[in-house]
Amino acid sequence: MKNTFNQSATPLSAAEALLQQWGMDYLVEPDGTIAIERDFRRDGKRASTYKSAEELAEKMFGSRDALIVLHMAQYTQKHEIMKIIGVPLGFAGADDDSGTLTRRLREHPCALLVLDEVEKGHPEIVKMLKEAVAKKEIMDNKGQRVSLANVTMLTIMSSPSQEMLAARQTKMGLELAIRATEGIQNPVQVFKPLRFKGAGLTMFRA
Repeated sequence: MKNTFNQSATPLSAAEALLQQWGMDYLVEPDGTIAIERDFRRDGKRASTYKSAEELAEKMFGSRDALIVLHMAQYTQKHEIMKIIGVPLGFAGADDDSGTLTRRLREHPCALLVLDEVEKGHPEIVKMLKEAVAKKEIMDNKGQRVSLANVTMLTIMSSPSQEMLAARQTKMGLELAIRATEGIQNPVQVFKPLRFKGAGLTMFRA
């Protein structure tokens, strides 16, 4: 399985290109994670987050099997990290990695990893996953490294973050200002979809 959207594109840039194409606002965090909200609009209409993630995985990697979803409401306790990397050595079940995230990532080295309702997950588990994606590798319970070089992580928020809300207000203000100075009467977006990265806002003129 490989990136089928653009052979020279990184998984992150391929995902961004598709989100721009669909007209979706999104946030790119410093660790490279893409964040969207559950109630979003695609091509100006309400869209299914899960179906869009499936299509994103298929367009990026050629198969919907490349989509790996973690429902973070199932990872509210710190010890549930065992579901991700496996049971610690010395404990019963340490040799069984079936169902773990590291096992699935070995089977699908090119993947779109989705953290659904990310705000419900234990902060240390979310932090560990983001750090792993940033480092492009994760270590299982046996100390074996799993490459994340071709893994893109998408977090889904139940409600927009403060950063996203602030960025949207900035975008709306700039659009109104440009309409006023350029005499734009047609109520269409002056800017392409919002791309908010790190501490800065990037907007593309249509």
